[in-house]
Amino acid sequence: MKKTHKNIHYLRAKQDDELFDLETALRRLLPVLPSANHTGITQYGMISRIQYRNLEFVLRESTQTQPEFKQGITLYIVQSVENEHMRTMNNNAPSENDAGGSSPPPNGQSFVQKEAYLYINKHHVLFVGNGIIRYDNICSYLNQLNNKTANNSQGKLSKIDCSFKPVANFDKLQLIREHGAKKLHLNASAYQLSVANLASTKTSLLADAFKGIGNLFRKLSEAESTQEEINAAEDIHVCLALNLEGNTRAIQQAQDFMREQAEAVAEEMNDGFFIETQRGEKISPNDVKLFKRITVKKFEQTNALGQNEVFNEIRKYFNELLNSRLIEL
Repeated sequence: MKKTHKNIHYLRAKQDDELFDLETALRRLLPVLPSANHTGITQYGMISRIQYRNLEFVLRESTQTQPEFKQGITLYIVQSVENEHMRTMNNNAPSENDAGGSSPPPNGQSFVQKEAYLYINKHHVLFVGNGIIRYDNICSYLNQLNNKTANNSQGKLSKIDCSFKPVANFDKLQLIREHGAKKLHLNASAYQLSVANLASTKTSLLADAFKGIGNLFRKLSEAESTQEEINAAEDIHVCLALNLEGNTRAIQQAQDFMREQAEAVAEEMNDGFFIETQRGEKISPNDVKLFKRITVKKFEQTNALGQNEVFNEIRKYFNELLNSRLIEL
């Protein structure tokens, strides 16, 4: 069975710039949605829904000295286009050109195009994506699912507007604090800006500018947006940059300003930035996020991931973060 490499991202759910207990919100929501059918939302031209849920996730398996310990929720979320056919090629194509063909999904089914695996424990979120899927896209889906259900709940459910924020690797942030910042570049597509939630108590000139530009494209994060509109917005790129002239000889006020901007961007922006310190260290988004690289088997003869294996790796990583005291429950 083939294997593939994926990243487990450690995120935190936030709302109004405060930590948000997403687990509690989901424990109120999911019992109201008894089947996978009830979780379907048409979003970004695709159908998103929860294929699998486990509200009794085993965080630590039993040993000779300790009993089984359950905590948190796991979700397996998929995205597909209903009844969409898959382009095919002929395995034996002796001619110069191969017209190929298309193959429909089995009757009553749709092909899964994107997958998201989540473990949610209070405000802590571990995320594994497969098929070019973004965690802010999945967060938007959960917000929409909750709020759509809340509209018909006679006040039993509250609306939410949370976001997923990557957890910083403080070793890299320390480089910025100790060595200062010389260059700060931001580069993101209009689509990325439309789904970004850059609400921070820190003052970041570049992040605020990106947020303002993102509001111009906010329609793209709404459910009725088509894939064509999203593709067009992904072709529009917005670039902003700050460069410190004089490096360590620049006045202290300018150095402090650059360092503050770099820290705010590194902590709040999910991706699309590049920072160079005054000593020449290069810092990219992956450098300041906590994540773990894993190797997992694929599901049968498909490009999908083995669900049980992914959640086993997520279990291991969460316990590693606990043991390293990077998470407090």
